[in-house]
Amino acid sequence: MDKGLWLSDTNFISLSDLKEQKHNPLLGELYSSSTLGGFDPISFMGLMPDPDPVLQKTGDGIDVLRSLTADDKVLSCMQNRKLGTLKKQDYLFEPGKLEDKEPDSASKDICKKLVADLENINLYNIIAQILDAPYYGQTPVEIIWEPIDGVLHISELKPRPVEWFAYNEKYEPVFSGDLMNEPVIPEKLVIARHFPDAKNPYGLRLLSRCLWPVAIKKGGIRFWTMLCERFGMPWVIGKVGGADDKAKRDAALTQLTSMVQNAVAVLSKDAEVDIHTLTGKGGDLHPALIRHCDTAIARVLQGQNLTNEGSGGGNYSESKTSKEALGDFQEADEQLVVSFMNDLAKIYTRVNSEHALAPVFRYREPEDYIALADLDTKLHTVGVRFTKDHFKRKYRMKDDEFELDSGRDSDGGSDPDNGFSTNLSSEQTPDAFEQGNLESFCNDSAANAAEDTLETQKTILKAIMASKDYEDATRKILELYPDLSFNRFESLMEKALFNSTLFGMHTVLQEGNDD
Repeated sequence: MDKGLWLSDTNFISLSDLKEQKHNPLLGELYSSSTLGGFDPISFMGLMPDPDPVLQKTGDGIDVLRSLTADDKVLSCMQNRKLGTLKKQDYLFEPGKLEDKEPDSASKDICKKLVADLENINLYNIIAQILDAPYYGQTPVEIIWEPIDGVLHISELKPRPVEWFAYNEKYEPVFSGDLMNEPVIPEKLVIARHFPDAKNPYGLRLLSRCLWPVAIKKGGIRFWTMLCERFGMPWVIGKVGGADDKAKRDAALTQLTSMVQNAVAVLSKDAEVDIHTLTGKGGDLHPALIRHCDTAIARVLQGQNLTNEGSGGGNYSESKTSKEALGDFQEADEQLVVSFMNDLAKIYTRVNSEHALAPVFRYREPEDYIALADLDTKLHTVGVRFTKDHFKRKYRMKDDEFELDSGRDSDGGSDPDNGFSTNLSSEQTPDAFEQGNLESFCNDSAANAAEDTLETQKTILKAIMASKDYEDATRKILELYPDLSFNRFESLMEKALFNSTLFGMHTVLQEGNDD
């Protein structure tokens, strides 16, 4: 019997027909909105309607979301979240390669060209606008190409307004100014989208979820201001004997009004004056409402509300959990940037090369040298011996920055597996030898650092001596040396601290073995 696919009890398609693509139900789109009965808004307009529930209720557009950034809480939450990702500027493109293979020359060449093109573009500003995608749903960026020597180079990346683009029934972006609703050219547009799904290709907009809290907050502030104007000022209350005498009451009112203006009043002996202020919790309603709205805004935009609250409330565990929640949001934004850059690299490769693999974008995370050193120490105790290349690769050290003294075994002799001989005198223990090297290194580091800072010491000391306090001294030094660099000094100190940490861990380990 011929192999094939049973579509039902009576409908069988042979394997040969499937291969020849005859009546193949696996090809094409079988389940879509066009197959549903009744009114189809896509077939009516040719575009998918924006399903944002808040904007559908209000009938507003994207402009109303932009107006929300005038609210101080919204702006601070957006900035706090965006800057956490923007400050990570250690990123790179690497040539594409197959797993466990080295990149070929074509992949290296296309990566080099892409990096050269992007060096002329303000990526900080581009990434900042990509990070607006969680708030507006998406960030469309148009690629401006320029042909040079037979290669299409990226001359500019231009973010475009969100409302310029919609989506057709195939989830393809369409330029709103195109009356024919033709999809955009894939090689011209890269879109960063925030959590699109089967019903919402426009992306999840966080700002639309802040619309009502901001509106309620504005109303609360307005009424709170009116409350303060009416009841916040002290009341001057006069008690006049013979209250039935209207003339006496009018005279007392005039005198009290004068008292409010000039703080001086002349009253009859049977009159009393009291000054009352609003006390109690009657005025806490509106501030509580505003705090509630601020909390709702912060939870939508950041997942928590403690990291940018100045009240000092919350215990340590709550603060730690809130910081971790914000960190999760920032890591998600980081992946949004990674996806955008990888899409850009794929388009660049598709346009300029037929055989190269697309470059891969990634953030370079800082190494935890303490954890690496701890792991190396543990591996050394079980017999692992490292070479110079290991320290150069793992710790980014140069050949002229260190030497491997020896690969000794447990009794202090030479370790033939390591290729280095021990050069210790009979009276010098290994720990003492390492301690001496460490102290020598620290002394050399201090001397080199002193040479680097000698030229600026006199000027800095002079500014400090002429300063009134610490803040004044800091300001004067920054004015004198706005670009003052201590890079070499910091580098030497980092190495000294690193070597000290290694020696300390080794000493603790040796003491544990002795015990």
